Amino acid sequence: MQDEAEVIYELWEEGPPVFRPHSRLYHLEPVGMGSPLVESLTSYLTRLADAHSVHPRTLVTKEILPLANISYLYQDSRPVYDRLTAFWKDSAALNGTAPVTKGFVQALEHLTQRDDLHCLTMLSWREVISHRALMRRTRAWCSMCYEEWRQAGQTIYHPLLWAFECVTLCPRHDQQLQQRCPSPDCARTQLLLAPRGLPGHCMWCNRWLGGHFHAEGEGPSLREDEAWQRWVGSTLGELLAAAPRLSAPPPRSKFATAMAAYLNDVAEGSIAALARRLHVGRRTVQDWLQGLQIPQSGTLVQLCAYLETSPLRLLTGSAEEAASAKRHISFCEPPSSEVSRRRLRKLDTTWLRSSLEEILQNMEEPPPSMREVGQRLAYDPSVLLKYFPDLCGAISARYLEYQHNRGAKRRQKVAEEVRQAVYTLHGQGNYPSQRQVRRLLRTPGAFREDAATATWSNAMRELGLQ
Repeated sequence: MQDEAEVIYELWEEGPPVFRPHSRLYHLEPVGMGSPLVESLTSYLTRLADAHSVHPRTLVTKEILPLANISYLYQDSRPVYDRLTAFWKDSAALNGTAPVTKGFVQALEHLTQRDDLHCLTMLSWREVISHRALMRRTRAWCSMCYEEWRQAGQTIYHPLLWAFECVTLCPRHDQQLQQRCPSPDCARTQLLLAPRGLPGHCMWCNRWLGGHFHAEGEGPSLREDEAWQRWVGSTLGELLAAAPRLSAPPPRSKFATAMAAYLNDVAEGSIAALARRLHVGRRTVQDWLQGLQIPQSGTLVQLCAYLETSPLRLLTGSAEEAASAKRHISFCEPPSSEVSRRRLRKLDTTWLRSSLEEILQNMEEPPPSMREVGQRLAYDPSVLLKYFPDLCGAISARYLEYQHNRGAKRRQKVAEEVRQAVYTLHGQGNYPSQRQVRRLLRTPGAFREDAATATWSNAMRELGLQ
């Protein structure tokens, strides 16, 4: 028997295994990171909820709010449901620079183990771009983009660029962004984040929002200049694409320094000349130079067009670059300011009267408020009320009646639910206190309604418990 050859094996020094922490929620990849069409935070929330097969409402109330440190939405270890309705209506703020934005980003980054979700918002530019008039309150989208993405099997999402108040044109298709469901029997506006929303679908009728296009904004109001809108979308897209590459958000002093350099270069140091060109007050320009104010997004792009530069160069470049930037940037002449357009616009009373009468005859459900009517017709409600008090009064009365009836139905439903809960607990041999009844209700804050308390008291007396 031959001797077995000795084999020498390399010795490895064993150490403790390294385990990466698991995320509680999916490590979902945002769409378009580092590009002009980067996904918005509200879109990411909707897709994340869909990936977990839950509604956005469940994801927000069960997972995000306990970590977001937002006291007015989460108290005593539970969501403040009475304030969630206003939260959904104001969900556009999640894409901007508000404190609630930071809270949601921090919570989501912890839950998903990602560190780049702040780039789905405007937090990177919070020190140099004002939060006022930054994001539109309702969703706007390109139906052609939606349809192309679905046909190609790509992810359906909502780019952050579409959420800007001053962006009205799709940069890919040069068509106006739609803001209403294309289904004739719905035609309602959409929230940025809906409690039961699905990507690319109407939050009301759940129909697909792609594949349809109808011109919006018809009437006497002036159409946005397409060349200007293409320039606005292009330059704001540069800001969004650059956000992941920033080592730190630009400080407010950066804008003030750049403004001083440009003022001397293009306006010969004349604050009044620059203020007149931008249709802002001299005090506003002075506050910019002193770092006391920062511009709104619409004013910023007009400022950059006048200075022949881009927002990205203005907000991140050095003072020396600012002085020479005009030689390296293609720019577009902005149209007259919105204020000037409104002052010069002719009031087409015939068209307005017929439009208001049509709104009254359509019998929409729910009926629009005068604020919504003003947005549709691109006129301030006070102007409409001045010239058409009867029609405006009828529209307001119908809206108020709808709100009153809706509130009455809700109170009746709560009362019936309270009464049923009292009798259920009593039948089970339990004392139906308000605390016990509250646990059976779908709306925990129902007892803040006088009707709920009165119904509970009446039911207790009927059972001989009071």
